[in-house]
Parts: sequence; structure tokens; C-alpha cells
Amino acid sequence: GISSGREEVLLPFVKELMDNEPGFLERFKPQELSNTVWAAASILSKRPQEAKGPASDAALGILRHASRELIRRNGEGYKSQELTNTMWAMATLGFGISAEQNSKGCHLTHSYTFLPSDDPDGDRALMEEALKLTLASMKRNLRLFSMQELNNMCWVMARLDEKDEELLEMIGNQLANPRRKITSQDLSTSIWSMATMEYFNDDLYRALVTRLHSIGPEKFKPQELSNTLWALATAGVTPTHLNAFDIKLLPDDVRPTIEDIENDPVTACFMAGADELMRRPEEFKTQEIKDTLWSFSKVGLRHPELFRTVAEHLVGKDDDPRMSGRGMRNFNAQGVSNLSYAFARQAQLGAENFRKYGKKSRIPLAGGRLAYYMVSFLDIGEGLLRKLFLEIAGTALEVHDDLSKFSTQDMANTVWAFAILGLKHDTFLTAVSETLQKRIERCLYARRKNPQAQLQGQEIANTIWALGSLNFTPGGLLSTVEAYLTDVFKRDEMTTHKIAGIFTRQELSNLAWAIAVFGEYPEKLIDVVYMGVLGVGDKPDPYYVQKCHGDDGIDQTHINSLLYLQIMLDLDVGRDRNPFSLPDGFPVAWTDKLAYSASKDHSSSSFSSDDNSMMNNDGCMEINTSKTQATVSKALDRIGFGHVDEFTHTMEDLAVDYGINIPAYPIQLLSLDMADHGVKIGIEVDGPGHFVSNIDGRSEDDPERDILTDVGHYYVMNKEGMYGYKFEWSSQFQVMNGSTSLKLRMFQKLGWRLLRIPFWEWTPVEGDLEMEDEYCQTLLGQK
Repeated sequence: GISSGREEVLLPFVKELMDNEPGFLERFKPQELSNTVWAAASILSKRPQEAKGPASDAALGILRHASRELIRRNGEGYKSQELTNTMWAMATLGFGISAEQNSKGCHLTHSYTFLPSDDPDGDRALMEEALKLTLASMKRNLRLFSMQELNNMCWVMARLDEKDEELLEMIGNQLANPRRKITSQDLSTSIWSMATMEYFNDDLYRALVTRLHSIGPEKFKPQELSNTLWALATAGVTPTHLNAFDIKLLPDDVRPTIEDIENDPVTACFMAGADELMRRPEEFKTQEIKDTLWSFSKVGLRHPELFRTVAEHLVGKDDDPRMSGRGMRNFNAQGVSNLSYAFARQAQLGAENFRKYGKKSRIPLAGGRLAYYMVSFLDIGEGLLRKLFLEIAGTALEVHDDLSKFSTQDMANTVWAFAILGLKHDTFLTAVSETLQKRIERCLYARRKNPQAQLQGQEIANTIWALGSLNFTPGGLLSTVEAYLTDVFKRDEMTTHKIAGIFTRQELSNLAWAIAVFGEYPEKLIDVVYMGVLGVGDKPDPYYVQKCHGDDGIDQTHINSLLYLQIMLDLDVGRDRNPFSLPDGFPVAWTDKLAYSASKDHSSSSFSSDDNSMMNNDGCMEINTSKTQATVSKALDRIGFGHVDEFTHTMEDLAVDYGINIPAYPIQLLSLDMADHGVKIGIEVDGPGHFVSNIDGRSEDDPERDILTDVGHYYVMNKEGMYGYKFEWSSQFQVMNGSTSLKLRMFQKLGWRLLRIPFWEWTPVEGDLEMEDEYCQTLLGQK
């Protein structure tokens, strides 16, 4: 090998001979040319991403000469290895690709070396012609290429952004051929490259991963395993048995057998990846850990044992408040984001299984936020989950400079995960709010020179929704968003079509809900929301709006969000001063799904929300009967408090009785657990789903405030193996979430006295009739 630095002399010397020595290039055999460019690429491949200096400049010239010779000779005389090595050298040094393409980074090696070019168009043309010759040769003589050469060429196409779907299928069939020997690298590199190029062929991917077990999972390097799972998830190849590993939540009789799992190559591949990560987590780099977990959550595959094992590996056991594991300080920003997403998505997937399997689940049925809590506590443990997300917040703040190193998308995904799991970290949320505000302001400044500069609407909406869900009011953020959107639309007339180019209807409805939660009402921002969701104008056309968004029309969560915002605008701003109103016929004219008609009796209709969406607004104030609620109601009867259970207000009630500017349809919209309508006293029994847990401001040195102080635990309820959960929450560490806070404000503004019974106050008295009565008398001020 060459000692460090000598290449600065050698490579320019070789280039000079190629430039000036007559007949020098013609005397090269194909093997000698390919070896030369292969060596130059190997020497420079360890340099920084943008390689500069005499050796780098010379390598660029050598690649140009080698490309021209390959083209001049029309590939004749080149063996498969010589073609492959030449293309590998071009791909390794980014020959013929732009700096923008290179900046996307490399999933396999984390970074690429890139040779800046003084003639990018010319280099691109050379690369494309040389690659075209090589690919044509491969199609004619594919069986002559070794498996390593095939996987190298898959990688070359991915790196140089040149996809040939016909050849990819041919290569895949060769790799899947059981008569040809294959290594773990051949399989993982090829399948990763195909997925990176967005090559979709479900049958081929399944055939490829069938070979994993013939190689042996234990022979795969961690990177090879994680890349394989990442590729399957990215290509949308879904395991047949999505509940295969959900051993905590689901009993054996609803899960597949081991034989069933092994008969599906994709499920078996994920099982092998999980087993290896759990067996040797210390061998996996941070990117490999997050890619593995992300892949499970992306395809919708739950694996509680895997996620708990990784959490313990990162932060230590759940009975120790100290951070005693590997830690997350080596995770990059995307790694922190993807890991956060993966854990939160597992909770959502568990909630889906709740709905699917019902009473067959091993824990009592729950909906909404409570389902996420119950599943994540069962999977990971409440204490371990808190430790993990405390470490995530600390890494984001301390290692990534108050999230300044996070992309806006990574930041949005991370704070979304905190919101789904009900974990509130005020310092982290402050940094999120301030960072987003600064980026919007910078974008506004950049638009002075480049009007095309723009942030993604999804990133803005996701972040604001998460802050609202956690009941964290971001001072000034909404006004900054308003200023940004005002600038975006100031050059052109604001239309529904143009708004739909920035926000989906779901994103707009979540903005509407968050605005209502925050109680801040920037008029131009609300104007964007109303026009974007409804196309509000002289003659709003629901079908035109649907066409603009390319969606299935307005749904119940959109309707709820707009109604709540309209109610709060009328209550906070005043109906006479509120410039906004919902159009006549809303929501009837905007949806066929609900099939509402003003001429029918809708007294039993109500809106509900879908808690599975990543952008769910959590805004439906729905009826939810519970055992606790029933015992409270009986206690109220005993002390003489006249009331009705499940009291509801319809849109008609709000319009007629309270003067709210909404269409007067007899559709249920708001509900209270118990109410005396005559004196406007409402009583709400608040279960765990109404709260989020503060994990910020707790000291490891103070036993009364450590992260595990109020952690509950599961216990076996009966001989069938059902689990119950004992919460240890209190007002010291738990606060109302955004939905509960909004409902409280709304009823108070409507003139109601709303009394709340946190479950932790009722649990100690429940079952003792005297204590129950005394509690209710105290609550009502009778005692």
C-alpha cells in the first residue's frame, strides 16, 4: 500500500501520462484500466465528502480517460470484473453526479467521497454513456457476472441514480436462484440498493429474503441485517403475520405458530433481525439500531420484547432512575427522530390490535390516548419509557444544541412521539417551539432573495399539533406562521388550490384544533385554514375542494376541529367581532360519508375521531361510559344532586341556546359525563387518558422527584391471565392534555361550572359509600 500522502504525487503523475504521453492509454489492457481507476477510488474513498487537492483533481482526470476508453472500445474485451470495477470506481467517487445528489448521503457507508467537477454536464454524459454500455453488456452476459459483481452493480445504479428496472429484475432472479451461492453482503447490498432506487417488486423481494436462512442470520453483520430490514420496509414489503411477536398483548390462539412464521420469508426475516439485535446489541451501531426499529414500525410489525431490550440497552433497567445503559449521545438527529417515531408507532399499532381483537387482548379494552398508554406500559414499562424519552430530550438539547442540528422534519417527528406517548418535557418543548419559530423567520428572510424558499406544511402542522396535544402554548409561534403564510400568498391570490399545495386537509384541521387549544387567533392564519379545508367563498364547492386536495373528502376529525375553532372564536373574540363563520349547510354538504340530512332526526349522531393517524387532532369530545363514572353517578344520587348521565349538546343547542354561529343541526357535538343542565353544573371523571406526564424537572438526587416516583405496574387480574394496571399518578407530576384543557375552557365560556374528578382522587374512596358521598359533597361545596 501507499503511505499516506504519496498519492498526491502518484495520481497526478499517472494523469499527466494519460494526458500527454502518445499512445499511452491505447496500450492499457481493460484489466489495467479498471485496476487503475479502482485503485484511485480505493485510495481516495476515505477522504472527506468533498475531496480536494492534487490527488483528487488527478483522480477526476483518470476517471474521464477511463470512461472515454471504455466508450471508444465499445466495451469490447472487458470482462465482467473489469466492467464492474470501473463502474464501482465512478460510483465511489461520485463521478457524473451533482453535489446536490451527493448531499443526500449514503445509507450504507454513512457518507460518500465526492470529487467536485469543473464540467459536471460533461462528466454526467461520460458516466451515462459508460454505464449504458456496461448495463447492456450485463443483459447479454448476466450469468458470467459473479454474485459480488451483481450486488456491486446494484449499488452502482443506486449511487449514480440510474435505475434500469429490467436489469434489476434479472439481477434479482440471479440472486434468488438457490443454485448460485450467495453471501450476506450480496443479499443486503442488492436489496438495499433496489429499495433505494424505489424499485417495487413484492414477489422478487420475498424470493430474495428466502435466502437469508440458507446463509444463516448469525453470519450477517449488524449493518447487513439492518439494511435488509430497512429495504423491505422502504419497498413496502409487508410481513404476512403482523401480530406474530405480540406475545404480551395477544394470546397464543390468535397469533401464528413458529411454522407459520417460518413459511413466510418476510416475517421470518424480521424475526431473524430482531433475534440478532437482542442477542448482540452491543455490536450494532446507533444507525443500525434505529433502522431496525424503524423498519418494524414502518411495516406495522409489533415486537414488544425487541423494543424493551433495546430500551434497556440504551438507558438501563426500569427500576433504576439513573441512566446506566449505553446512552443515546452518539445518535445523530435523524437517529433520535426515527427511534422516537418507532417507539410511538408501536403504541399506535397496539391500539389497532385492541380494536381488532377486542376482548381477546390480555389487558382491558381502552381507546384513544389511554390505549397508547396501556400498550406502551405493557410493552416497555412506564418507568423505562420515561427514562428513554428523558434521554431523547437530553440528547436533543445537549448534543444537538437545543435541536439546532435537527432537520425540521426530524424535530416534528420527535415531538410527535412525545405527544402520542403523553410525555411532557417543558425544556424540550420550549426548544422545539423556539427552533421552529427561528427557522420560519429565517425562511421569511430568505424569501426576499428567493421567493421559492419554503418550509413543508406537514412539518409546521405536525409540530404545532404535538405542542397543542401536550397542552404547551408556544408564545408567538402562531403569529410567526401567520406572517410566513402571508408572505407566501402575498404575490399571488390565495386560493384553495394553492393552499392545498402546502397543507393537506388533515394538517389544516390540526392547525384549527391547535389554534382553539392555544386560544390565540391570528386572522390570516385562520383564513388559510378555512379556505384550505372548505374553500370558503360566495359559493363554496365541496367537490372542487376535494379535487384540489386529491383526497376522499372532508372527514369527521376535520369537521370537529372547525366546529371547535368556530365555537372558541365566538366565545373568546365575541360573535359580533368574529370575522369568521362556517358556511350554510356545513357539514352536510361537505361529506357523503356521514350521510347527514337536515330533514332527518340526528339526535343520536355524534362525531368521533380516528386516533391512528399520525396527524390525529385528538379533538373529539366523545361520550365514554366507565365503571368509575357509574359509581360517581350513584354517589351523586345518594347526596341528592339531580343530574343526567351522558349529557350532550348538539350543534342546534349551541346555535339556538348560546348564539354560536354554526348551522343548527341536531347533531351531538359536546358531552359531559354528568350534568345538572338547569344550574349548568357539569361533572367530568378524568381517567388517565385525560393527562400527560411531566418528565422534566425531576432530579435523580431527590427521591421525591426522580423519574420513577409515580410509576405504576401491571398485575394479574384473573386466572385467564388478564392484566390490570395500577396507576400511581397525582397532580404533582400529571397535567391535563390539550383536549381536556380545551373542553374545560369551552364549557366555562359557555357559562358552565365544570367540576373535574381526577381518577387518583376517586380511587382511594371508591367502594366506601360514606367516603364517596363525602367526596362528592366536598366537590359540590355542600360540605
